[in-house]
Amino acid sequence: SQPLLEEYRSTFELVIKLAEYMKVKPENLQKGLEAYELPASRCSIFDGLKETHILDSSYNSSFVPTASALKLLKDIAPKRKVAILGDMRELGVISKKEHEKLALVASKMADVVITIGPMMLKYFNQDFIANKSVNQTIYSFKTTKEALEFISKNDFEFLQSDDTILVKASQNTLLLEIIVEKLLKNKSDAAKLCRRDELYEKKRAELLA
Repeated sequence: SQPLLEEYRSTFELVIKLAEYMKVKPENLQKGLEAYELPASRCSIFDGLKETHILDSSYNSSFVPTASALKLLKDIAPKRKVAILGDMRELGVISKKEHEKLALVASKMADVVITIGPMMLKYFNQDFIANKSVNQTIYSFKTTKEALEFISKNDFEFLQSDDTILVKASQNTLLLEIIVEKLLKNKSDAAKLCRRDELYEKKRAELLA
């Protein structure tokens, strides 16, 4: 089953109210809700290497859904909580404030944080480091390629059994589905990730070149 962010509660409440107003039969409404699936890479769950669990939300990122995804990570993780977070792009003048706010949330929700991108380096890292507990760790990289090399080093020795790994970032120049794909236990699950078309296959190859 696919977990939903807390914000979906109000969406489904509105759907139910609208269905009642439109006199949709309850059994049809139930079937529709049970059949609903989120698009790719919006909190999809996959089995990862070394008996880990992947929470793939790599399609896009902004403060509210990322903070909510971090809360979900904390709620569902059986053991170590790992957050791989890339820049939140296209925020304009509020970029600094939003990254700093996210750092404070992450310092309460994750055991290990890997940041990717120049905005994370500039705005997120210092606040996370200032507020993290003694048992928390942060690793910081400017590019997805650098982060992937770190995570993959020595046959993925970074991973621990029963880690739950959240992956979330804006897509622009980051394409963190690359990392999700490398972490998958079942490589056939790559077909279920976001941005599977030929254009993005080319972009991912260029990014890793």
